[in-house]
This record gives sequence, C-alpha cells and structure tokens, in this order.
Amino acid sequence: MTPEATAAATLWAATEDPVAALHGCDSGRELYEYGFPQDVAAEIDSSTTVPVLVDGAFQEAR
Repeated sequence: MTPEATAAATLWAATEDPVAALHGCDSGRELYEYGFPQDVAAEIDSSTTVPVLVDGAFQEAR
C-alpha cells in the first residue's frame, strides 16, 4: 500500500465510528448542506473499479 493508504487504513481502524466521523467532518457536512447526503459513503470493499481522472472527469479505469 502507498503511505497515504496506510495512513488512511490506520486512522480508519483507530476510529471508534468511522462512518460518523465522515458524516461529521467539514466535507461531510457540506455535502449534506448542498443536498448530496448520498455522496457521504463509507463502505469496505464496495467497489471493483479504480477511477482515473481524464479531461477533468473521473472515469472507470480500463
């Protein structure tokens, strides 16, 4: 894993309620405020794709 992924995994494991932490952080609250509560997501192994940024938009890696 990259150092960033290791740091994220360590923090995730050390947080008593990581989902609540995501919902309570500034970005999570902003998404709720702007009407995008579904974008505050925290699921393990829920994606089988890796997004890549192409011309300013994320697309599924091929």
